[in-house]
Amino acid sequence: MDGGVRDEMEDPAPPVPGGRFGKPGLRLLWLFELALTCLLLWLSLRNVPLAGILGALARIRLPQALLSLVLFGVGVPLLEGARLRLAGTLAEETQPPGLFWVALFAESRPFMYLMPAAAGSEGMIWLRLRQYRWRHRSCAFVVLLTKAWGVGGWALVLGLVLAGPGALGGLFPAGRLWLRSPFLWAGGGLAILGGMALAPFLLARRQGVPVRAPGARVLAGMALATAGAMGVAVLAAWIAAGSAGIHQGFLFSAGFLALCNFATLLPIAVAGFGLQEALVLAIGLPLGCPAPVLLAFSAVVHAQRLALALAGVVLLVRKRFRPGMKV
Repeated sequence: MDGGVRDEMEDPAPPVPGGRFGKPGLRLLWLFELALTCLLLWLSLRNVPLAGILGALARIRLPQALLSLVLFGVGVPLLEGARLRLAGTLAEETQPPGLFWVALFAESRPFMYLMPAAAGSEGMIWLRLRQYRWRHRSCAFVVLLTKAWGVGGWALVLGLVLAGPGALGGLFPAGRLWLRSPFLWAGGGLAILGGMALAPFLLARRQGVPVRAPGARVLAGMALATAGAMGVAVLAAWIAAGSAGIHQGFLFSAGFLALCNFATLLPIAVAGFGLQEALVLAIGLPLGCPAPVLLAFSAVVHAQRLALALAGVVLLVRKRFRPGMKV
C-alpha cells in the first residue's frame, strides 16, 4: 500500500455529519431552519380552520394508517439497504454484512428528518463506512451513486405521472414548461439513471479509483431495488391517503410523493414540514379535496418518516453505549 493511501486509511478522526460547522454553527443553523419551518407551516395553514384540521385527524382510519407506517418502516429500509449494499459491492473495500446496510439506512434517517441539511444522512453513511476503514473515495462513490439513482428514479416517476391520465401538469401555470412537461422530467430521469449505470464502468478504468466494473446482476439489482423502494413508498402514501379519506388513485400519491421528495431537498424546512403541506394543498385543492383532509393525509406521511427516524435513533443510542463502538 502506497504512502498516500496509507495516510488516508489511517485518518484518526473521520468527519462527523455537519462537523465542519461546529456545534454552535449547527445550533444556529437548526434554529434558523426551525424558524423557516414555522413560517412555512403558518403560511400553509393560516386559512384552514383549526377545528376542521382536528376533526379530519380524528377521522383518520387507524388500521389503514398503521398499515402504511408498517409498510414504509419495514419495506423501505430493506430495499434501500439492498441498494446501498449493491453499490457497496462495487467498492474494493472490506464488505460489511448484509444487515449492516439496512441498519445504516435506518441510522441515517434521523439526520435526514430531524436535523438541518448540513447534518444530512449522507454524512452519517460516510461516517459509518469510514469506521470500516473505507477510503474517502469509496465512501463518496457509494453516497453519490445511491443518491443519484434515487433522484433519477423520482424524476422518471414524475414524468410518467405527468404524462398519465388526469395529469397533474394541468394544475401548474402553463408558462412553467419545466414543471409541467413530462418529457423534461422523464428524459432527465432516464439521463441520470443511464449516467449512473455507466459511471462505475468509467471509474473502474481510472487508476487509483477503488471501484470495480459492475456485472449485469448488480445493475439489474440496483434498478429493482430502486424501483421497489419507490413503489413501496408510493403504496404506503396511497394507503395513507385512503386512511384520511382521499380516493384520487395511485397516480395522485405517486405525483405528490415525487414532488415532495424534490421539494424537501431544499434546506429550508425541518423534515419537510410546511413545504409538504403547501404541496399537498396546491395539488389536492384543485381536485376538490377538502383542505383538512389533505392535511390529515400529510400528517400520516410525516408519521411514516418520523417513525423510521425514531427507529434510527434507537439504533444509534444502542451502538453509542455498546462497548468498543465509536460514534
